[in-house]
Amino acid sequence: MSTTRPRRTLFAAAAGVAVLAATLTALAAPTDAAGRAGAEVTQLRPAELPRGADVAGVHLEAGKHHDTLVDGDRSLAVPGRYSTYLGRSGAAYVVKTVAAGEIRTVRLRPDGTSRLLHRSQDSDNVVLTPAGDILVAGDLARRGTDVSLIDPVTGKRYDHRVFAGDRQVLDADPVHVVLGGFTHPTVIWRLDNMRRIRISDHHGYLADLAADRLATMTRDPYDGGCTVVTTIDAPRQELWRSCRQRVESFSPDGGLMTTVDSRTDGLGSTEVRLRTSDGSPVAVLRAAGWFGSTAWEDATTALLPTTGRTYAAVVRCAVNADDASVACERASELAPRQDP
Repeated sequence: MSTTRPRRTLFAAAAGVAVLAATLTALAAPTDAAGRAGAEVTQLRPAELPRGADVAGVHLEAGKHHDTLVDGDRSLAVPGRYSTYLGRSGAAYVVKTVAAGEIRTVRLRPDGTSRLLHRSQDSDNVVLTPAGDILVAGDLARRGTDVSLIDPVTGKRYDHRVFAGDRQVLDADPVHVVLGGFTHPTVIWRLDNMRRIRISDHHGYLADLAADRLATMTRDPYDGGCTVVTTIDAPRQELWRSCRQRVESFSPDGGLMTTVDSRTDGLGSTEVRLRTSDGSPVAVLRAAGWFGSTAWEDATTALLPTTGRTYAAVVRCAVNADDASVACERASELAPRQDP
């Protein structure tokens, strides 16, 4: 099932991931139940886009031999490639990366040294809580998925539970761990009393506790499955349903989201749609190559790694709520397209 498989993330997809556009104006046309949008379609060509400011905040930049974590004027070498930034833990940074044929989660200190926190041969099923105090990792075990609570300072596992089936850790905070996957219903594991609470009979693939958003799939999209978006607090009340699209990311406040074709796999989608949380279209963006996994700078500004026909870069697109327009600019230097 492709929706839970790891994809190359924001600043680590190929050697440079491409850009978005000048200024787009989106048409607020209605969507139907299948998720078809009437928004204006814009082809994104990296070399033609205006250069804006660099990506704000902590981010990763891909390199030929290793990735680099950038935080303002600070640059730290990551001991691996195809990395994902998970968050801060005290003064250190927690990063998931690929090295020596395995997926490693490391604590990267400001002096450039690192500590190994978790390792896996086949899973990147790891989430850091927003305060950086708990690392939650899910590993396939003989009886299901072993979900561990790990100290992100020392790397010591101090508690764990085994859940039946192949589970995905979707999000976590100091009290809740949201577990999805495509073999069992979506549940919350409460860390204050260790109870397991079913919140949806559908199979969860994306959750954001801070934004109070949950995306589930009724069944495999290759078998007619549909995406259902709800809040986590009221998971039986649908905000949006689509049998053609799935959610790629939620904005920090849950007001916006990016969506792609439900059956997208491999490198990434050739089309990304910006929508409001009820599925209303804002913009349809297309690339001659592919889009990497999207992220958000703030509640209205999306970051999209875009690979075009010749070049690649990271692009930011800011949504103007007043007139339903989307202004996009390049947030990184151009890099030659590098096919895998």
